[in-house]
Amino acid sequence: MGDYKFWCLILSIGCIRQFLPEGKIERPYQWLQDRIVRTCAREEIRTVQEAEKVLEAEVERYNYRQVHSTTKEIPIIRFERAKREKNSLFRDFTMFPPYQLVKDIFCLRAKEKSGPLP
Repeated sequence: MGDYKFWCLILSIGCIRQFLPEGKIERPYQWLQDRIVRTCAREEIRTVQEAEKVLEAEVERYNYRQVHSTTKEIPIIRFERAKREKNSLFRDFTMFPPYQLVKDIFCLRAKEKSGPLP
């Protein structure tokens, strides 16, 4: 298990625990997490709803406007080109009859345990 780092963002609910990524693939995500925390602190964000708006704006900026440091491309343009050239494992999600809703296909299963917690 990797190391953990805690970033406290003072919200009405307390602190946010943040995992510290270690590898090359995880570095952009660490940068994104750091940017979100700094933006929330700078803009004095105090609620989860306000923080969600910051996250949504940052994801939109990252996916649609920022040039990636390694590929030198905007992520959405690279992704759309890969789909168009059939160079991606992503496929459109299609449901076939008799299924009409996502909940007809996907479900969560959980086993209840009784007794004291471990």
